[in-house]
Amino acid sequence: MHDPLIKFGYDGDWVLRAQPAKADRSRYSPADYKDSSFTGKFVPSPIDCRPWIDAQSGGWDLFFSIDLTFIVSDVERGLFGCPQEMKGRVESFAPFHLGVYTGVHIKTPPGWVTLIERVADAKVRDGLPFTVESAILETDWYYWLKNFIVIRPDLTKLKELDVVNIARGTPMCRVRVLPRSDLVTAAEFDADDYAELQSTKDDYTKEELAMLADERFRNSGEGNYYPLYKLRAARHRRKE
Repeated sequence: MHDPLIKFGYDGDWVLRAQPAKADRSRYSPADYKDSSFTGKFVPSPIDCRPWIDAQSGGWDLFFSIDLTFIVSDVERGLFGCPQEMKGRVESFAPFHLGVYTGVHIKTPPGWVTLIERVADAKVRDGLPFTVESAILETDWYYWLKNFIVIRPDLTKLKELDVVNIARGTPMCRVRVLPRSDLVTAAEFDADDYAELQSTKDDYTKEELAMLADERFRNSGEGNYYPLYKLRAARHRRKE
């Protein structure tokens, strides 16, 4: 299996380029927690969590490259109408779903595929009038997305004949590179794996206790906030 390399192609200069994903690390001010159970405390939030940061910043973001318009024809049955000028840009994919043209092509090496998933940034995602259906495209041979970005419009606030507009530049989805599932096998831990797990846990706990003794933790008011995972992750990446 080749090393993973994702390549993006575009139908023209008008297509918005894929952007490396970034994590939104903004946080609320302490005043926002006034008169709550968190008053006067350091409050760990997702932006402090390395696994969360990695999940938000991994992959690439795609955006709508045109102003998109569709009409709600039937709320109960999830049917939509697409104006003539939108032909080839958005079309009915299935009840409650629309296929969206991206103008983007993706190519990956043999053995690697592309995962399409919803926008990762919750602050942005929660304000969108749609969700993106997850999908895996075999981009090691299928280099064009065409209408394989499938969105499910939010019909809870819409009625029949409502016109929905999605502006150019609106975040569309996130894409990531994965190995083909048939190239990955699964097995249960054997005795050596469990022995390694216990050794690793003991070593990790020992370092945690040493950090606690040296007061290298951030006080959360009750208990402590542990940055060891971040430190270990940074060391591991330096070794790579």
